[in-house]
Amino acid sequence: MRRSIEWLRRPMWAVRAACAVALLVAVLLGSGPARADSAQPYQVNEFVVRVAPDIQDSPIIGGSYVVWREGASGATPGELTRLYGRNLATGQSLTLTPGNTLLWPPDVGDAVLVAAERAEDGRQGIFGYRLADRSRFTIAPLQGGASFFRVQPRISGDLVVWAEGSTLDAAMDIYGHDLASGRTFPICTNAAQQERPAVSGGVVVWADARHRSAAQLAQFDIYGYHVGAGIEFRITRQPEHISAPAVSGNTVVWVAQRAGTYRLLAFDITTGKETALADLGAEPGTVGLDIDGDLVVWNAGRPSGESDVYGYDLKQKLQFTISRAVGDQLSPSISGRTVVWTDTRHRSLAAADWNSDIYGAALTPGPAPVPPATGAPAAVDAKIEIVWPHGGAPVSQATLANIGTYLLHKGTLKPAPCQWRPPVQLWAAVNSSPARIVATGSFQPGTLTWEHNNVDVSAARDPQNKVFFFVTVEGTPTRSNVWAHAADARTYFPTADVPTGVEAAGASVDAKVEIVWPHGGLPVSQATLANITASVFIPGTLKSVPTTWGNTVRLWRALNNGVAEEVGPGVKRLVTANGVTYPVWDFNNVDVAAARNAANKYYFYLTVDGTQANSNVWAHGVDARTIAPQKDTLDGGCS
Repeated sequence: MRRSIEWLRRPMWAVRAACAVALLVAVLLGSGPARADSAQPYQVNEFVVRVAPDIQDSPIIGGSYVVWREGASGATPGELTRLYGRNLATGQSLTLTPGNTLLWPPDVGDAVLVAAERAEDGRQGIFGYRLADRSRFTIAPLQGGASFFRVQPRISGDLVVWAEGSTLDAAMDIYGHDLASGRTFPICTNAAQQERPAVSGGVVVWADARHRSAAQLAQFDIYGYHVGAGIEFRITRQPEHISAPAVSGNTVVWVAQRAGTYRLLAFDITTGKETALADLGAEPGTVGLDIDGDLVVWNAGRPSGESDVYGYDLKQKLQFTISRAVGDQLSPSISGRTVVWTDTRHRSLAAADWNSDIYGAALTPGPAPVPPATGAPAAVDAKIEIVWPHGGAPVSQATLANIGTYLLHKGTLKPAPCQWRPPVQLWAAVNSSPARIVATGSFQPGTLTWEHNNVDVSAARDPQNKVFFFVTVEGTPTRSNVWAHAADARTYFPTADVPTGVEAAGASVDAKVEIVWPHGGLPVSQATLANITASVFIPGTLKSVPTTWGNTVRLWRALNNGVAEEVGPGVKRLVTANGVTYPVWDFNNVDVAAARNAANKYYFYLTVDGTQANSNVWAHGVDARTIAPQKDTLDGGCS
């Protein structure tokens, strides 16, 4: 048909077995996700195809039929003695027992499944099954033995194509068969390797090795063939690391690695024009790809490792999201406006748990909101549990540290869902400067911590400096604690910033606590209330936002190692200094009584409604250092 079943960077040997947008401080405490929930071109109506214990994976859809692999952990994934499926139109389940061992993957047309099979004596052939009555017929008969292979069948209408030859990695050709006439014919028998064919109508495409050198063994071109005209043509310009191609009509899509990043590409056969549809980043993980009509679907991983399913409308030239549930969504397949995929949202962290299920979605023309992050918590508490300088060095000597964080359901000590893998960003603010992202965490299943390793803490070797750390989670309102790393973490009364001018605000701002003024000028050990004033600047400058800027500035306060709580919104006041009139925000009568106890300290910082904001941190305490607290005891495991 049109699909690409092989995955990005899967070597041919695997066929034998298997034949930033980051949150800124503005959203640190819940002012909204950085992932825009703006309208997209399709309403995504998700449904369950198959949820059951153990493994269901790699669904393939054609017309109303979906088929998939199903079995116990440890089963040989590329060899099946039974195939499972469902007619989505009627809801009827089907179980197909092939005549021989079925070599994965098969392909599904509107009502016909084609599969490569291997007999007990090693001979291989291509067979078809009419799914309405499960009747079996021969396309290419069993042939050969240990040195002959027939694999990777694909179907579109009456045309079936496959790869066959004497050596899977080096001597395969592409053949075709017309179901209507019964004719079998060669498509490409070049002496080089041809593999991973795809077909749509009378167009066949495949990965081709004829132009690669000895140093390019993992690289391929993409070639095509017009069956009716008998014309072969080249699609790519040079050998590259590519996924299997997929084709629908006159559009070919694939993923290629170029200049250190992976790109989703489309080629229009009629115009000869190549277009980049999406940048998948340097580490997209295992990518599955498919196309039908004007809709391209694929899965790709974020830096945290979690993979979601996306779509692209070629007519509207718009990318959209299909599924961003917790866990991985993999190997999507599309027919019309129905998409199915492998889903691990129900998998636990147990070493032997490889559970996966089959989910699907019907796409209805929009506009519509981005689908929810199913299974993800609505809000989380991020608790930095430890800052561990390398070698156990003291603050005055340490240059690097590892930092461990728990993600918890808001207001609890219960860990966030097992399969949730959002980007977890570590922020650092040095002295009174606005914070910046310094690391993205990696999840450690054994300890349920997110680790940020090799974090630069060298600034704190100077006893005049202090470094404040906190955490945000992309796409999720987050409350974080603050960890102070310093010989003396108190914020000494600095000189308040005086703007050098005024400038219109862009997509983000720097928000700075300028002064914490205890009532009556009392010392920390005696003050019960304080007034606090903040300013807002254009990032990296001392140019203030204009006096007409109307966004709400909020003050947050964290006590000791607890997560921050909102103090409240500020009251805007205009100030003139050095000929510049600019706004400041006042927070009056703020309770600071707990800091009278020398064991306690407050950390203040800011968020701004409706924009991304980088805030500094103000420490208020007799001793504002974070003295390594006892790690929190989690309330059970993740689920």
